[in-house]
Amino acid sequence: SSKDKCNAVVIVPKYKNPDGTFSYVLIKEFRVPLLDYEWGFPAGLVEEGHTIDFTVFKELKEETGLNVTKILEISPPLYSSAGLTDESVQIVFVECDGKPTNINNEDSELIETHIMTIEQIKELFKTDVKISARTWCIFHGILNEK
Repeated sequence: SSKDKCNAVVIVPKYKNPDGTFSYVLIKEFRVPLLDYEWGFPAGLVEEGHTIDFTVFKELKEETGLNVTKILEISPPLYSSAGLTDESVQIVFVECDGKPTNINNEDSELIETHIMTIEQIKELFKTDVKISARTWCIFHGILNEK
């Protein structure tokens, strides 16, 4: 990849509840290398010719059935395994709504969508489930905001 091209997006969706409050959207996805499920955020590769915004809208819809209503913030390109690859990812914070469904999942994807409150996420983090590093870091920051 070139240093100014982003390879992938990680989407941090805030879900607008009918009462006006917000929850977060996490996915539980089967990951072959783990032979288990991993909890994390929706994500996807930025295809040639596609913008970050287009990819965010497309991937959230495909993986969760939800609709982006507002892009809140986009990180600069970030690198998580620079010792192994030059792949970069941008973390995109969004608001979303709609009804979760996995009807748009690719055949190879086994994904469950979970709309969770901060309290539910705190409880999940106390269990022994596998959690993506990015997801843990983002919620560690959210849970420890002063």
